[in-house]
Amino acid sequence: MGKQSPTPPNFTGAAEATSRASQDSINQQTAANRPNQQTPWASTQWQQGPNGQWQQTTGFSGPMAGAANNVQQQLANSLSNPLDFSGLPQVGSGMEARNQAIEGAYSQAASRLDPQWGQREDAERTRLLNQGLSEGSEAYKNAMGDFSRSRNDAYTSAMNSAIGQGTAAGSAIFGQDMAARQNAMSELLRQRGQPMAEAQALQGFLAMPGFTNSGAYSPTDYLGAAMGQHNANMQQWQASNQANADIFGGGMQVLSTLPFFLSDARAKTNIQRLPQEAMSGVHWATWEYLHQPGQRYLGVVAQDVAAVAPHLVRAGPDGLLRVHPMFAPEAL
Repeated sequence: MGKQSPTPPNFTGAAEATSRASQDSINQQTAANRPNQQTPWASTQWQQGPNGQWQQTTGFSGPMAGAANNVQQQLANSLSNPLDFSGLPQVGSGMEARNQAIEGAYSQAASRLDPQWGQREDAERTRLLNQGLSEGSEAYKNAMGDFSRSRNDAYTSAMNSAIGQGTAAGSAIFGQDMAARQNAMSELLRQRGQPMAEAQALQGFLAMPGFTNSGAYSPTDYLGAAMGQHNANMQQWQASNQANADIFGGGMQVLSTLPFFLSDARAKTNIQRLPQEAMSGVHWATWEYLHQPGQRYLGVVAQDVAAVAPHLVRAGPDGLLRVHPMFAPEAL
């Protein structure tokens, strides 16, 4: 029978090698997906610094570079100065225009009313005298009072009409002033925002053509290879032991004479089961013994073996389970 199980490989080293291979794979894929690109208008460059960080630099090419610098300077000059509204047209109240319009409209109306009412007054006086009413009589005074009120109503109506025309004229002047100021302000804002609009238009020339990303690299699984090889070695060793046991008179009789090894889960800590199986339904595992902290071992957990092959497990005097020597723990 085999006297010693196969020496386990350096799982820690294999795990570290797998980690390095995975990182190298990531680095290669990252570099492949950061190509330098050039168009007739612009270019983009990638550079990896000493700390591993990538930096992208994008800029215009040829005459476009000069155009971009000019636009940037114009934009900086525009935004560095506050808006100056002092040159905008002033907005008047329209009162002067209103008064002038009222005066003009009333004067025009009065120039027509004065001769009309002068003639009417002469005609009214003649009419009253012809009726035999003297100027001092009460009837004469009443008739002339009515005439005066009619004349006042006419002039008042003319004044009201003139006021309406003046108000309209003042409102028109005010509206014109406001429109002129708003137009001037719009032009001022347009001039201030023009460099920004040109800068935004230039951004479209920085676009780069698309490309197909590099496929994912597959890192070398050194840990998996080591586990697979060790598993194969253990299976070969177990098969050899089983064959020898069969040759020397039956598995159960031999089992009774071989030393069994402590592998009870209750005697262990930090148990980590591995993907590989020592036998069907029993995974390899690593752990530390409670009485030997800091030293990890590779083997199987007795309870796992007992669940599928109880004839390979026996209890010791202390009640803890032990496994057949084919599962003898190996120190890592």
